[in-house]
Amino acid sequence: MGLFNERLRLQWKFNINIIRSVVDVTTSIYLVIFAIVFSLFLYGEVLPTIENSIITKIPLWLPVFLLLLFFHLKSFRTFIQPADRLFLIQSNRIFSRLKLNGFLYSAIIQFIISGVLISVLAPIFIKVYGMSWLQLIAFILLHICSSFSLAFIHFKSYSKWAQMLLDVIVAVAFTAAFMLLPANIVILLCIGIVLFQGYFYIKNYVESNRFFERQLALDQERFYRLQSLVFFLSMELRSMTPPKQKNKPLFWRNSSRLFKRTDWMLEETLVKTIVRNPNYRWGYLRLLVITFPMYIFLPGWVDIIVFGLLGFILLSWIESVLMVTREHKIFTIYKVGDERWILAEKRMKRWLVYIPLSVVGLVLLAFNILG
Repeated sequence: MGLFNERLRLQWKFNINIIRSVVDVTTSIYLVIFAIVFSLFLYGEVLPTIENSIITKIPLWLPVFLLLLFFHLKSFRTFIQPADRLFLIQSNRIFSRLKLNGFLYSAIIQFIISGVLISVLAPIFIKVYGMSWLQLIAFILLHICSSFSLAFIHFKSYSKWAQMLLDVIVAVAFTAAFMLLPANIVILLCIGIVLFQGYFYIKNYVESNRFFERQLALDQERFYRLQSLVFFLSMELRSMTPPKQKNKPLFWRNSSRLFKRTDWMLEETLVKTIVRNPNYRWGYLRLLVITFPMYIFLPGWVDIIVFGLLGFILLSWIESVLMVTREHKIFTIYKVGDERWILAEKRMKRWLVYIPLSVVGLVLLAFNILG
């Protein structure tokens, strides 16, 4: 346990230092407290009237499927390090104990995630879908069981498309089992599967060192996950690495003109940069649609707040993209004046923020009127 505790402390210390480097701890505490209080207030206001909301029209299998597919651990922790291939691997007892403790740690974390997640949603499942407490317990065990299954899938070096397909197949299979089988049968089935999965993992991946390289790669990915997330969210940090374009762009491969007006060349460059770059393209789409599920069951006054926050986030995102693009080396050769950048920024905000938000706002207004 000594080596495991040391490396677990190293992981948490590393994560805390990352968080401190990007956010103010005191401000974060206030924001978390405010978010918890606001969530409890909103939860208490929405729950009494949820039986009359549109969420009742959503079939039970859909939230079950989404929870099984997305909210899970990607892999089991082992807490091994590169130097272990030279030193620790020679002591099989210590090495196996380290990996076993990592597996138990991962299992406990998954138990907590499944228990807390489904407990928070339990009032909705009970009031809207009439689920019993036995079914909720079965759902928690099913969520744990599916998470373990997906961890085994991600242990194999499949392509991303193959992993995604297998994830969907597993989620569909467990969703079908939950919908078709009695709760007591699901509980017994999940207990049996989890026990078998634990035994299989210990015998093949804990007591054996055949998969050292794969376990090391997965654990290093988990160790630096928070750091990778910070780099992904930070436009400035991400722009410091040179882009690697292995394939031809998906859109405008032959550099065809987007606008006929010659005085819109800067706008054309900005639009093509966002559309061709997958990080920008999918980042914009995620920001635009991330709030859509909230409008379904939130009160009207909360929809207005969420809608306003979405506009603020999109405007900040556009400004970050423009700042990164403006600092590109090409603009040290091709000089563009400040007035031209200001005009391009206004047009980009109109095309990518104001017009899409106006469409979303009209749809929400029509939806509330017709609903």
